[in-house]
Amino acid sequence: MDYRLTPHAAARIAERAIPADWLDATLQEPGQLVELANPRCEYRRVFVRGGRRLLLRVVCEGDLVITALLTSKLAKYGVPES
Repeated sequence: MDYRLTPHAAARIAERAIPADWLDATLQEPGQLVELANPRCEYRRVFVRGGRRLLLRVVCEGDLVITALLTSKLAKYGVPES
C-alpha cells in the first residue's frame, strides 16, 4: 500500500520512535483492521521491542495516515497478551 503522512502523523511517528518498517508492515499486512467513523479505519499489528509486546495502531483515511500509536495495553484492544 502506498501511503502519505499528515504532518501530525510524521511528528508522532518520530516522537514515538516507530520504525518505518513497522509502519509499512502494519499497512501491508495488518493483524487486525478496524472500521472507525467513515472514512477512517485503524490498522493494527503486534511487534516486540526489548522483550515487550507492543500494539501498533495506525489510523488512516484511504491512503492518508492520520496518526500512529504504540501501546503495551494489548488486552484493552482485544489482543491476547501472550
